[in-house]
Amino acid sequence: MNRFASCLLLSSFLVSISNAEELRYEDLPARIDQSNGRVQGARFTAEAAESRVGHFGRSFLPSVELNLGRESFRRGSAGTLTPSTGWGATARLNLFNGGRDLAEDQVLRSKSELSRFEQILGRQEELSLARMRFWEVLAFDERTRILSEAAAMNEQNAASAERRIRAGIATEADRVEFQLKKVAIEQDLARARADRGIALSRLKVLLGVGDQDLRPIGELTHLHDWEKEFSPGEVNLLPLAQKVEAQAQLAEAVRSVSAKSWLPSLDLYGGFVQPLEREESGTPSDRRETYLGIGLRFDVGSAVKSGVESRAARLERDAATSQARFERSRITEELKSQVTLLRLLHSQLHEADENVKRGESYLKLTRSEYGRGVKNSVDMLNASERYLDYKERRLSLLLDFQATLVQLKASQAR
Repeated sequence: MNRFASCLLLSSFLVSISNAEELRYEDLPARIDQSNGRVQGARFTAEAAESRVGHFGRSFLPSVELNLGRESFRRGSAGTLTPSTGWGATARLNLFNGGRDLAEDQVLRSKSELSRFEQILGRQEELSLARMRFWEVLAFDERTRILSEAAAMNEQNAASAERRIRAGIATEADRVEFQLKKVAIEQDLARARADRGIALSRLKVLLGVGDQDLRPIGELTHLHDWEKEFSPGEVNLLPLAQKVEAQAQLAEAVRSVSAKSWLPSLDLYGGFVQPLEREESGTPSDRRETYLGIGLRFDVGSAVKSGVESRAARLERDAATSQARFERSRITEELKSQVTLLRLLHSQLHEADENVKRGESYLKLTRSEYGRGVKNSVDMLNASERYLDYKERRLSLLLDFQATLVQLKASQAR
């Protein structure tokens, strides 16, 4: 590729970068809340569940029915058609419903609470995915820089090999060694750029930005004082623990409804009606009826069904309670594991920093000895690869550190 083409490609790349919207790590929560489809859907679901709360108060509102009808009828085959008008207004007021109204209201409250915690957890899952994709993009950017450094280093070593070949102290095998390495580096570079594009596309889907150009900016590093950000707190207050507790409360509320389904209901009812003449003979004023009463209803069949449903609901409640205990224990151990792993990765990162420095020093010594003819091309390649491997190892540890920290934050809904 000539210099003009290289400059043209570089200019195009810089133009595309300048037109892309910059995205920082701290911008992710707001972007997820604003544009993520799953988060928005969960918010609507939670609002819908909240709007249903208050069933107990609404159950005492009277049920009013109005009707109006007009027809023509005749009696017998020889009679004439007689017009008739009927109307009526009836009302029924709940006085006592066996306690089911209050129990059903508790079911709706439990569903609302459960929906709220599911919204929090769903948001945290999407935010965690976005954070991981963000760090992956920066990791592939860093890997691209490492491989670009490797390519430049290989070119430098190849040029040194050419001088040694011309001086008669190296063979054609040295040239081939560096040519093979060049192809391998170019392949790795192409893969790193492709992986970066895939990670960025997945990040854009999570942020709901469509075809908009994004450029994640920042440094893939690790916090030295990360433990200050970690507050263990009470496990029962964590969203996942609260969700499973809400599931147990919902199961208990459903059991309560089932247990009360056999109890009688007491209603106050009344009406002012004028039936159709076909239904009741007489003048319109004679057909008018006014009534007011109180009624007690008891469904015998419900008493049998109630026992079956109540036992089933009690078992479901026990299952949800048992699951809640298990989840609290699991969450506690998961948090401990994440903290332990972060401490280990933090220590290994400091060791990796030192190894990178050692690898760079070893590479400089080997390059100097290679130039004097003490080392051969294999020695030079090994020193270069070891140095780059140390940098790749450090990059891998950084990504593992950030991934574990993302999981820890997700566990705390942060």
